[in-house]
Amino acid sequence: MSFRLVALLPLLCCTLLNTTSAQEQLRWKFRSGDHLEYTVVQNMNTSMKFGEQEVNSKFNQTIDMSWDIQSVAASGDTVLNQIFNRVRLQMVGGPAGEIEFDTATKEAPTNPIVKQLGTVFGNIVGQKFQVTMKPTGQVDNVTVPEQLLEAVRQSEAGKQGALTESMLKDMMKQSAVMLPTQPVGPGSKWKSEQEVQMPFGTMTIVSSMNFVQKDANGNAVIDFVPTVNISPRDGAPTKMSLDESNGRGRIIFDIARGRVVQTQLDLTLKMTVEQSGQKLPQTIRNVTSMTLAQ
Repeated sequence: MSFRLVALLPLLCCTLLNTTSAQEQLRWKFRSGDHLEYTVVQNMNTSMKFGEQEVNSKFNQTIDMSWDIQSVAASGDTVLNQIFNRVRLQMVGGPAGEIEFDTATKEAPTNPIVKQLGTVFGNIVGQKFQVTMKPTGQVDNVTVPEQLLEAVRQSEAGKQGALTESMLKDMMKQSAVMLPTQPVGPGSKWKSEQEVQMPFGTMTIVSSMNFVQKDANGNAVIDFVPTVNISPRDGAPTKMSLDESNGRGRIIFDIARGRVVQTQLDLTLKMTVEQSGQKLPQTIRNVTSMTLAQ
């Protein structure tokens, strides 16, 4: 060892005592009638190779959403409505060229792709997804709006590999940050696992979590490193295999109020897309943030 253990023993003892006393239970906390507003920003750059040709595209999306708390049980289990209030997106590159879309725009679109987007998001914006969530962030139940369910049923009947009701529920179940079941403090580490069913297969994300410190406001600063795995779905028209994943994220959690202040994730995936007998290398860099309105 490159340091004097004896000299460090007093400091080590103090550190251990402080860490133990600082440990606490991280929990989502709500009261009936609470109203939270989050903004989710996603910036995605995609590069795909067609032989010697490389095609680059950008996808930027901003979602304004609200959480309306309906009821809170003595156990802390909470029933809330998640509502997508506004969606803005921009697509640059790819076969569609440059596309801009905003659900708040009242003018009738002339572009056929924008018109289709309006139909899709018209089934989502303003609709209430009712979610039952435990204080750890685990979601036990999701009720999907009937209008959206009908659109999903039509897509299921129309084509193979489409988004299904069960997939939609799985995605909504991952909408809250999962918290550790045991008390933690600065220096604590744990793992969080999520599994989402997608049209092309099952995506599993195992994140190594690290409670770095408390910031000046008493918020928990948690860094995490996700490891992504994709299992292709049998019969899906497009097969995706993951060659490499590299990501890093940070969560700012308000311990006193029991809610996420901000999450950030920078994730790069290198994949191979197989369709119609062709194998197309693809690299996706996805930078996503979710911020609570103060």
